[in-house]
Amino acid sequence: MLNSIKSNYILKKIFDNVEKNLYLRLLKNNKNLQTKLDLSIDTYKEYYDQIEIDIIPKEKNLEEKNIFMTKSEVLDYKVYFNSSFEDVKRNYFTNTEKISKIRLFLDTKGVAQPLCSLFGKCQCLKEVKIIHCAKNNITDISDMFLNCKSLISVDLSRLKVENVENMSALFAMCTSLKNVNLSKIKTDNLKNMEHMFVNCSSLEKIDLSNFKTDKVTTMKGLFTGCSSLKKLKISNFKTDNVTDMEFMFSKCSLLTQLDLTNFNTKNVTTMCGMFTGCSLLEQLNISNFNTRKVLYMQNMFSGCSSLKKLDISNFNTDNLVSMWNMFYNCNSLVDLDISNFNLKKVEYMKGAFEKCPDELIKKVKADNKYLKGEAF
Repeated sequence: MLNSIKSNYILKKIFDNVEKNLYLRLLKNNKNLQTKLDLSIDTYKEYYDQIEIDIIPKEKNLEEKNIFMTKSEVLDYKVYFNSSFEDVKRNYFTNTEKISKIRLFLDTKGVAQPLCSLFGKCQCLKEVKIIHCAKNNITDISDMFLNCKSLISVDLSRLKVENVENMSALFAMCTSLKNVNLSKIKTDNLKNMEHMFVNCSSLEKIDLSNFKTDKVTTMKGLFTGCSSLKKLKISNFKTDNVTDMEFMFSKCSLLTQLDLTNFNTKNVTTMCGMFTGCSLLEQLNISNFNTRKVLYMQNMFSGCSSLKKLDISNFNTDNLVSMWNMFYNCNSLVDLDISNFNLKKVEYMKGAFEKCPDELIKKVKADNKYLKGEAF
């Protein structure tokens, strides 16, 4: 039966114990690959009757190589589709708990397509590479790799995302992720980066130097829980339209310095928890922050236990409503000037300076008469 399968056939309903509803192209008589993976007609003869074959036209420029499977997992394959997104999800990545490596050949045929949650069920997925992307009609890649806890390496450098507005939770909960290639992708219309790398706890570096963020409105939780991240260069970020920076760098516990002098925060309304849990952070430059519209700063620096000095003398707090636990457990902080803080509208300041050095508490009490007893 294997000899009768031509290279322009699609195999449908592959071996039940491998992947159901997974469309693959199988090379005809690829002896080298069969030898490499120890595959032969006799090896899987018992499964051949489970294969249903459909004939489709051979697509131009569709590469057919390195496509084969073993009894236990798909080692390496490419997927090609031109159908609707729901068909793609249903036919390609349903019940794919055994897939470990994917090389995606992508063509939306000019039809606007979202790719949100595309690999969400690939629990054993370790490596993904986009090898071809023919059109740029992708509109949404939010949650694309959500909860792929075994994922180690992703190469999206060839993914065409010029029209994508939403990248929220793109790699959320990818706790094993170590290598991400986002170079060359264009983000001209990107608006949502919320929780993009949340809890990527194995990621040591992220290169977003090519990202265009002019239209982004939310960076909430962008790097939350990136606890292995040691360096972060985002000097190219333009944040003029961002309104939400809540928990943006929270629990980045290995970061030692962060320079955000390029940030324009004139439209930001919430910074709560922005740096909470950055326990090794020693240098933080936010002296140019425009906080005129900020309402919430609770937990903003809580747990920054290595921070000794912080220049926020230019902060405008005229509209500030909440600052509870703002400097909670900043037990090394001694150099802080809040004499210019207008706290007349602040409703919540409980624990703002709790577990801070006595030296600091004495200083801020003298600096600002509007501080309430509950702040300490």
